[in-house]
Amino acid sequence: MLAPWIARFPAIFTLKVRGAAFALFAGNLSEAFRLLGEASELRPLDAASRWNLAYVCLCKDDYLGIITALEAGANYPMSEKSDYWLSLAVARVACGHGDSSGAAARALVLATSEVSRKTIHTTLTDCEIVPVSAMQTEN
Repeated sequence: MLAPWIARFPAIFTLKVRGAAFALFAGNLSEAFRLLGEASELRPLDAASRWNLAYVCLCKDDYLGIITALEAGANYPMSEKSDYWLSLAVARVACGHGDSSGAAARALVLATSEVSRKTIHTTLTDCEIVPVSAMQTEN
């Protein structure tokens, strides 16, 4: 649907990230990945697009790609949510790259309710991730 517009206006970031979202909905992961890559060359991806890129990488079993997509958002509001840090911790432990325990501790600190905290703790236990103490969490 957006393909003709993207071809006509290749430097418009919004068209590319929206096109990537539509491609994801249609199950076209390679097109979504391509468009998100092109969009990221124009400017940094927004939070939704960064999550979409992480999802594409997950579907491709590319855990390092998930880490790369998420870590690039560490200085954006998306990093103020426990879901961000939990996803990062799980991806890090899955590929053995980076400090999963620091990200896990940050996820627990940012949990907004006791139910969330318990869910995060269960996920961490299932993944065999031991969070560091709250005094040593990632920035």
